[in-house]
Amino acid sequence: YIHTNDVLHRDISPDNILIDGKGNPVLIDFGAAKEEATRASRALSALHVVKDGYSPHEFYIAGSTQDASSDLYSLGATFYHVLTGMAPPDAQARVSAIAADRPDPYKPVTGKFPQFEDAFLHAVDKALSVFPPDRIQTARDWMELVDTERRRSAALQQAELDRQIELSISRLVQETNKAVEEDIKEHEAKSKAEKKEAQRLQKLAEEQMRQRKKTLDELAMLDDQVFLEEQSRNAEHAMRRSQMGGNHDEAGRKRKRSILSRLLPFGLLRGTFRGNGPSDYL
Repeated sequence: YIHTNDVLHRDISPDNILIDGKGNPVLIDFGAAKEEATRASRALSALHVVKDGYSPHEFYIAGSTQDASSDLYSLGATFYHVLTGMAPPDAQARVSAIAADRPDPYKPVTGKFPQFEDAFLHAVDKALSVFPPDRIQTARDWMELVDTERRRSAALQQAELDRQIELSISRLVQETNKAVEEDIKEHEAKSKAEKKEAQRLQKLAEEQMRQRKKTLDELAMLDDQVFLEEQSRNAEHAMRRSQMGGNHDEAGRKRKRSILSRLLPFGLLRGTFRGNGPSDYL
């Protein structure tokens, strides 16, 4: 808001930010503020105040060019203090190290605090760049950067989530396929065992049928033999009875002839046979 109204605060630090009853931060102490914050180039000769760690290096130089990125450096330093509990390295010390071809003593916060969005942490690091052209230039740029980084982070998170989902689905498919293959193998093994058992039972039934048929055939042959033997015995008995009966008949005829031969001389048989001759009874 103050930058939109062409004002630089020039003293943003933890001790100049209060929290109201609703938990909202309130920027105070505009004693060092200067107008014309949006002028492209100007020199501010009045060096009101500097705070090591919170003031950008241009605040240490009388007549240096200062703009909105200078305030954003101080805002980034304030957020750095909130995150780490201490002020960032002094800007002058950072410039000296870089000028001496030594590493910048500043340690980026991006990726160091998982409880905060990387979009916000990246904005803090960018705002704390030593040289003004490398910093976030306006408060609007800060908001857009955070939004862009948030969207990028969300896209990355979604991509990672999609990858995890894809991996989970892939593992699930593999596990399911493995389970199905095991079930198929088990079913095939069971079917094979059942088929083998069925074949064994069929062979056993066929063997029992053969044994039963063999037994029946043997019984039939035995019955035929017994029947033939019985028939043979019956025939033999009949023959014997026939022979015995024939002998009795012959003996009877002989007795009749003997009686007739004794009676004929006496004429006792005359008229007895009513015209039938004695020969009819012989």
